[in-house]
Amino acid sequence: MQRTRIYRARLLADSQDYQKAAAAYEQVYQLCRENVDALKAAAKSIPDRVKASVVDLLGGILMEIKAHDRALRYIEQSQVVGEELPLNLKVKAGICHVHLGNMEMAQVRKLVIILKIIFILYITFEG
Repeated sequence: MQRTRIYRARLLADSQDYQKAAAAYEQVYQLCRENVDALKAAAKSIPDRVKASVVDLLGGILMEIKAHDRALRYIEQSQVVGEELPLNLKVKAGICHVHLGNMEMAQVRKLVIILKIIFILYITFEG
């Protein structure tokens, strides 16, 4: 049953229906929260647009079980060369750094996130 859902999600990603693919991976996550291997396998074979959603889910699972080092590793490995991490993954990475005692890195990430939020708000209200 779980393999069928993962296969369906991969087909959706292959057909470039990224929103439905991410929703399908969310279903896998909801059904098998403790099955980190299923989400890891899924993350390896999907396009970058969907990968961020899967890494977000995987990171959340790992953070729930206090595996912040592993969550941070997957988040950092998911970054596409030449592109920034999505804001939700930056926040998770910052939280992981706090739990791992890397306060300097956490502060840097916090500052970057705050500046991005200010910029987004500025564009929203000025534009």
